[in-house]
Amino acid sequence: MGRAIDMENDIHKLKIKVETIENALEKVIETVDRLEAKSPSVKHVDLVEDIKPKEIEEEQSISIDEEKAAKTAAQKKSAKSSKNKK
Repeated sequence: MGRAIDMENDIHKLKIKVETIENALEKVIETVDRLEAKSPSVKHVDLVEDIKPKEIEEEQSISIDEEKAAKTAAQKKSAKSSKNKK
């Protein structure tokens, strides 16, 4: 009979804990609902400007021209240094 009383006490303690958790959860839900009501929508802010495809092509052609110029300069420099070694 002692075990049955202990079980009843444990059940009573668990019921109290469940009620406490339910009350806390209810408060959290109310708080979230209030916050959502204050800010119903999110506005997207685009931090990058839209670049037209033509501008992208121009930038790529400029970078390719710069690479060619750098290679040409490097070849000329290596040619000069190889002439100096002879």
